[in-house]
Amino acid sequence: MNAVGAVAVAPSPRVEAVSATCFHCAEALPRLPARLFIDGTERLFCCAGCAAAAQWIRDARLDDYYALRTAPAARVSA
Repeated sequence: MNAVGAVAVAPSPRVEAVSATCFHCAEALPRLPARLFIDGTERLFCCAGCAAAAQWIRDARLDDYYALRTAPAARVSA
């Protein structure tokens, strides 16, 4: 056995199960969704605005928002 090709693999962050909806507003995801790691888990978003909102919620330490809400956040339209 040749050790030259041995590679140490670091544990990777968790990736959420592939979902067809935005983590923040539950709208359908585009072909190339926005991606953001929150607490070590990759989350998918329909747009950069939803990703920014989720990051703000996390940074403000309002983590219970997603657990306690009764409906997905509304998406802001132009």
